[in-house]
This record gives sequence, C-alpha cells and structure tokens, in this order.
Amino acid sequence: MFEKEMKLGINLILKAGKIATDGKFKTHDKGKFDIVTDKDLEVEKFIIEQIKKKFPKDNIVSEETNYEKKISSRSWVIDPIDGTVNFANGLPEWGVQLAFVDHEETQFSVIYLPKFNLLFTAKNGDGAYCNFKQININPNVDLKDVVISTGDIKPSAAHKKAFNDCLNSIENKILISRKHGSACFALSMVANSCLGACFAPIHTPWDYLPGELIVKESGGHVIHETYKTVEYSIAAANENIAKFIQTEFKKAL
Repeated sequence: MFEKEMKLGINLILKAGKIATDGKFKTHDKGKFDIVTDKDLEVEKFIIEQIKKKFPKDNIVSEETNYEKKISSRSWVIDPIDGTVNFANGLPEWGVQLAFVDHEETQFSVIYLPKFNLLFTAKNGDGAYCNFKQININPNVDLKDVVISTGDIKPSAAHKKAFNDCLNSIENKILISRKHGSACFALSMVANSCLGACFAPIHTPWDYLPGELIVKESGGHVIHETYKTVEYSIAAANENIAKFIQTEFKKAL
C-alpha cells in the first residue's frame, strides 16, 4: 500500500533539497526566538503544489502555511526546512522532511539531509533505509557510552527548568549530550546508530513524525507522551535508555 504516495514523497523531498540549496535567500522574523527564510516558503509551496496535482483531495499539514490544520486520514505532514536557524547560518545540520498519515498511523516518512547527501526513508512495518540500504540500530549500547541529542527549548517555556534539571541529572551517567537544532537530523542519527538517543519537549507533528517512524522501523524505542501538560519525545537505541531518560524527566517535572 501507498507505493505511489511514497514514490512521490521521495521525489519531492529530493527536489526540495535542491531548491533549498540553490541560490540566495532572505531571512525574516517569524516570532520571538524564531525565524523563517524565503527558502522555507519556496520549498513548502513546491511540495504542496505537486501533491495537489497528484492527490487533490488529500489533507496537508505544513509548518508555514497550513499549521492550523488537523491531521486526519490521508494527511501529508510537511516540514520544508527543519533546522531553519542552522540553515540560515550556514550550518549543515538541517533537512527537508515529510510524513504520510492514514488510519491514525504514520504510514511512511522521508527525510533528506542535503549537506550530507543522506536520504532516510521508512514505511510502516517495512523497515528503515538510508540511501535505499536498510539500516538497523545497534541496541547494545551501554548508558555510559550514550551520546544524547537534546532538542531546543524556548527561553520562555514554563518547563525549561525541568528540562535543564533532567539533563543535569543524567549527564554524569552518559558519555555526553549535544544540541543539534534539527529534529530530523538528530532522529536520523539515532536510527543510523550515530547517536544513542534524542530527547526533546515537542509541540508540532512536522518536527517529530517523520523521524520517529524511521527510528521505530530501524529497531529503536520511542516514547511519545504528555506528562503534566508537557508533550515530549524520547527516541533511543533501546528501551532501557529511553525509560531512564523518561524517569529522570518526570522526576524533574
């Protein structure tokens, strides 16, 4: 199922990567602690137009122009540039991504990291792939050897202290933590066994849906829940690492 949709998704994401890296762009303030570039808008417009040509009745949820829409059956969830701050400042950790949701499940997802020329894909129940070669997480990672990628947290967020307290409590039990500024990059690196875990409070489905499916299909463990009004996600190489982070975060909250 969804072979035509997935083929289209892969083609669009690869072309979107070329659009993003071709030519100059301007940066605009999107809100406090946030920016958007001309390329975000150009890439999103291109992807939406192409989907509508092939599947005009499908629902589209996207970061820049369709962010208020709800995910329903046959929904394309799009993040035109995940890691815009990195992109705008010439850092390589950013990507373009989408997920396709039907029957309340993510059926497939696609992530492309143009600066690394890495294409990650996953289909529900059919494994995860990097540049069309199947990948499997190495689950035999000890906590003391784990590199954790932590997500961005806005300075005004009410749970900032709890997030920082959690990181402080676990950092002497892991190898080290890093902040990459791009969910698609961090989650892809978990799936590719470069990172042991990714932990972040989250709010928007276009950030986490594509990468979470890739982690799951590569054999990783994902915890995604809301606790004390804070929605957060943990993607890890194994269940023990994920539950350790979850326990420490709940203590901090």
